[in-house]
Amino acid sequence: MNSSIKNILVVVTDAESGEIALDKAFSLAQKGGARLHVLTLVYTDYADLTIHDEKTRQEIRDSLCESARNALEKLLAPLRDQDVELTTTCQWQKYEWQGVTEHAEQINADLIVKATEFPVREVVRTPADWNLLRHSDAPVLLVKPINWVDRPIVLASIDVIADEDLELNRKILRRGAELARTLNGSLHVINIYPSVEHWVGPITIVIDFDHVRTKVHQEISAKVETIVEELEIDVEQVHTREGHAEVEIQRTVEETGAEILVMGTHHRDGAKGMVMGNTSEKILHTARCDVEVLH
Repeated sequence: MNSSIKNILVVVTDAESGEIALDKAFSLAQKGGARLHVLTLVYTDYADLTIHDEKTRQEIRDSLCESARNALEKLLAPLRDQDVELTTTCQWQKYEWQGVTEHAEQINADLIVKATEFPVREVVRTPADWNLLRHSDAPVLLVKPINWVDRPIVLASIDVIADEDLELNRKILRRGAELARTLNGSLHVINIYPSVEHWVGPITIVIDFDHVRTKVHQEISAKVETIVEELEIDVEQVHTREGHAEVEIQRTVEETGAEILVMGTHHRDGAKGMVMGNTSEKILHTARCDVEVLH
């Protein structure tokens, strides 16, 4: 089955986490007809100490890279005879995120796959993952040590309230539908809206909140259905819920057994780029499934 994901970059940082990232990236590549590019990055301050001459420093780098390549080949051995085009690169790079984003640009990656902690740290501020999510132009799939089931559920999280998010919503839905098709799974869509108090403002008169809640729910559900129909994608179920996004998304992940959450975050530079967004970070912390982040 062919898809728009033609080049997948999988980042291998160690044998344990690398194995799960490789397995999932390989499954996507094999089922979607993509090329798989495996990147491992090596660095130690010791090799750059000025107490060594340049020849010695280069010998240390070469030795470490050779060890990394050998370890990588052991992981790749079971995949070598499979029908997936596979390339490997060992790169000397102090900043992991920079090496990943640069290599992703070189190979024109459509997706970056990387293992992360489970759960993700309280806020995604580890230098590698935080900067990767902030700077990568390609979607990033953070995978956790949980094997995918057959026919997995993909949950696409959108926000139809803000008009400026329309194009991002389309990207999220298209990618969610593509992942579901590639993995022979099903697509669910979720839209969280804030408590109805945010819709009615200060309470100065008696308000029928049940009526307001029903009306808001209907309007948002209709907007979700409209964009789904516009994109002509198959959706098994739409979830429209009131509350905090990180709470309701995790509840829906648990109730549906979703394997992959597809979500978006705004790509910012400068001072506003210092955080991906408080809600996005909370979702990444609480989600007990793999998470793909798009901009």
